[in-house]
Amino acid sequence: MTTARPAERPPSPAEAPARHHLSEVQGLRGLAVSLVVVAHINSTYLTGGYIGVDVFFVISGFIITTLLLREWREHGRICLTAFYARRIRRILPAATLVLLTAGLASLALLPPAQVAETGRQVLASAVFAENLLLASYHAPGVPDFPAETMNAVAHYWSLATEEQFYLVWPLLVIGWTALPRRLRGLRTLFAAGTVVLLGSLAASALLTSPDGMGMAFYLSHTRLWELAVGCLLAVALVHRSLPVRFRAPLGWAGLAAVLASAFLFDEQTAFPGWIAAVPVLGAAAVIAAADSPGRWTAYRLLSTAPARFVGDISYALYLWHWPLIVFWPALTGGRLSWGWPDGLVIGVLSLLLAWGTKVLVEDPVRHRALLRSPRAAVAFAAACTLLLAALAWAMLSAAGG
Repeated sequence: MTTARPAERPPSPAEAPARHHLSEVQGLRGLAVSLVVVAHINSTYLTGGYIGVDVFFVISGFIITTLLLREWREHGRICLTAFYARRIRRILPAATLVLLTAGLASLALLPPAQVAETGRQVLASAVFAENLLLASYHAPGVPDFPAETMNAVAHYWSLATEEQFYLVWPLLVIGWTALPRRLRGLRTLFAAGTVVLLGSLAASALLTSPDGMGMAFYLSHTRLWELAVGCLLAVALVHRSLPVRFRAPLGWAGLAAVLASAFLFDEQTAFPGWIAAVPVLGAAAVIAAADSPGRWTAYRLLSTAPARFVGDISYALYLWHWPLIVFWPALTGGRLSWGWPDGLVIGVLSLLLAWGTKVLVEDPVRHRALLRSPRAAVAFAAACTLLLAALAWAMLSAAGG
């Protein structure tokens, strides 16, 4: 078991009370996935709904860092193997189920060219490299290739980006905990995270195409700064929270920034680049505002039961909606376009599949003894990878690819 064992916990003057259930963050998750799903179904009015993924990145960085620092403060150590076991329990069961379903459905419903491409991307998704594969399709000199619309698993690029970040950030935090006490202040961790943020942001600005989405949209090092914003916010809020009088205005300002980006950005926006700071900082502002008091606040809106419900199923909803969109023409007689009734059906089916996956797959794995030990989790991850590799091979063989 890989751990960092410091001599003592970091000093905590005026430590802010820990909040274990962040209703507004769960509601923000619900908003983020709703933007993505609606934009994918019909982007006529929500042309920048893809920024929901950027909101997810901020939330993920914040939650993961909050949990790491809480483990450090409560137990005096951070266990790397336990961290990755938790990631396996959280990510792999639903991700594997959807990849298997998408692969088998591709074999049954799609022409050979799409089956072969989906097989390649199932394999890339299984090893969390889908973002790198899609980025390669957008490299200079590569002929145009409709990779995003040729398969049902292209949306796994965002999962790959997150998991690549989590190969680095926990190690950085553990390295920080191993420093001598005089160097182990939160300012040191904040400074290290800031270096990651600024380097990634500079790469994003330099590599982003001025004509719209390209390689930089998928590359992990042009996206890491978005997760780093959430990480640094978690570090900043360890010992303090914002004054109450600032919370409500900040929450509304952040929510407005996220929604404005969703409605005003489009596929020609030079994204991610500098402009991604609008939804990213907007999401950070909503989280920083926390449980702002008062009836008319962003916190109250995002803490409503419907918002929290969509947030609870957001991961599975993100996984299921895109395969349904890709398969919908084949399921409806080859129609390549549809109106609002079709979109409504896709949305409802996505919600039902997401709810079923959470109740029958995610919750049993997360809350029971299944895969509790790191060894069992690693064995499960290896089995999932081998199973998906076999499926990808079968798809490529069936398509003659």
